[in-house]
Amino acid sequence: MPETQWEESVAESLRRGAVKPTVALINGEQYWEDYLPEVDLRPCKLQNAEWRYDGRSLWVIDSAGATKLDAVFWRVGAIKMRASYRSVLELIRLSRVPCLNTAGSLLRGFDRLGMLHEMAAIGLPVIDESWDCAASEEGNDRELEMDSSKT
Repeated sequence: MPETQWEESVAESLRRGAVKPTVALINGEQYWEDYLPEVDLRPCKLQNAEWRYDGRSLWVIDSAGATKLDAVFWRVGAIKMRASYRSVLELIRLSRVPCLNTAGSLLRGFDRLGMLHEMAAIGLPVIDESWDCAASEEGNDRELEMDSSKT
């Protein structure tokens, strides 16, 4: 969801007289509470949480309890995409709960090689002939290695 839509969504919730909208802060830094006083931030770790969608509401469940969400603020950075994380992103998309760093974008761009493919698919110049790219196996995770030493 573009930032303006995010802001509009929060503003609309407040206009409806809702108590502060509850926003899951996934793997985010605690200082975000200072920047987003208009929402009730619910910090959670992607690695320790379960997610449920009951056809009407999206819920996050972890050691802090179960919380119904109005939005998601996805701050997961440099971790390997696992099938369970993809499932969470698909569940967020299915629920249509606003997500800053949209679930669709994250699904397309989480993996570096996948991100390069998506960018190339829309015609962006992403790799010139001076770059070497290779996929390597490290444990069970795949990683993109790029060597720009030829430039």
